[in-house]
Amino acid sequence: VSGRKCTKNIKLAPRKPLNIGPPSLEDGPEEAQCAVAHPPAPVPGGGDVAAAIEQGIISSAAQHFALYGQSESRAINPAINLGQYINANPDVGQAASSGLINAFDHLMQFGVNEGRNLGNGVLLSNFSNDPGFTTALSNGNAAAALLRMESVAPFIPTFERPVGWTPPRQHSYPC
Repeated sequence: VSGRKCTKNIKLAPRKPLNIGPPSLEDGPEEAQCAVAHPPAPVPGGGDVAAAIEQGIISSAAQHFALYGQSESRAINPAINLGQYINANPDVGQAASSGLINAFDHLMQFGVNEGRNLGNGVLLSNFSNDPGFTTALSNGNAAAALLRMESVAPFIPTFERPVGWTPPRQHSYPC
């Protein structure tokens, strides 16, 4: 992928350099998108990514995501699994299979605003009255909206947690 590097030294699509820190609604779309694309440990996608890092093939999970993961049917954080997103949205799967757009780009560019089904018991349309989510969308910041959804998802009764994932011990409902 060509373009400038974010502060995690991962090449992304052409953008300004990114400042990675805890994302907020005040952050611009690039900062929040980088945070979605560079989730903290554990390594999303599991053993093959961790093994590639250990073997020195890639330097980080974020590098894998930037180079390969965004086009793969993988979990990119506990609340977003691109394979589940494709399965819940057959039109996205068709577009991805045809090479028109990958699932991650669709989610960021269209799916969040369309209120799509994430395929894990979370419907983004259910966030239409959530001030943090809607403010982020109003500001053109789909990534911040997804980060808001990710913070709330563990508290949604229909949310299907990834196998082996539990919320952090100090995880409380975000206001």
